[in-house]
Amino acid sequence: MSAQRFLAIVIIACVVYIIFYKLSEKHWCLLIDHNYGYSIEFPANRVVDTFGERGNHGFRDQKAIIFPRTLAFLQTNMVNIYWTNELKNTNEAIRSWGREQFANDWKLTSDLELIQVGQSNYEAWTMTFRRGSWQSQYYYIPRENGAFLIEFTQLGNQSHLNSIETHMLTSFLINDAFITDRASSFERRTIECIR
Repeated sequence: MSAQRFLAIVIIACVVYIIFYKLSEKHWCLLIDHNYGYSIEFPANRVVDTFGERGNHGFRDQKAIIFPRTLAFLQTNMVNIYWTNELKNTNEAIRSWGREQFANDWKLTSDLELIQVGQSNYEAWTMTFRRGSWQSQYYYIPRENGAFLIEFTQLGNQSHLNSIETHMLTSFLINDAFITDRASSFERRTIECIR
């Protein structure tokens, strides 16, 4: 095979991949986590990993990560979902839980602000962290038996992600009816794609 033919095949494959990637970003899937009783919609071109009671590699509270379906070194955004059964009922407790998720070189760049998110307009505290060109927006949602934290992290100003973040936050639903067996040692999740 000649170098020109090989290069043409690579270019065509890249173009097809980019078109597929952009088109699938307009379709939505629904993650229902049966261990922690929540659901959230996410673009179909994303990958979801969920974690049980032990969390993800030392991050015990991390319960899910949603990231673009691409090579790891090309990743420029992700969504993390955390759950803790420890109540964080003061502003300082909320701030410190947010800081625990980051290394010391991440700086808090906004004060806590109370907003509403999700299908049931849950009260949520939001704050922003930065490190160089990276930004992370936190949404802390206190519940009677603990708290959720939804973290949107991105590199630079990717304005097209604003509508994705808004859609995901609006779709977030907490429902104890989803829970089948929180004490189970295996991951329980359902993913349905909406066309």
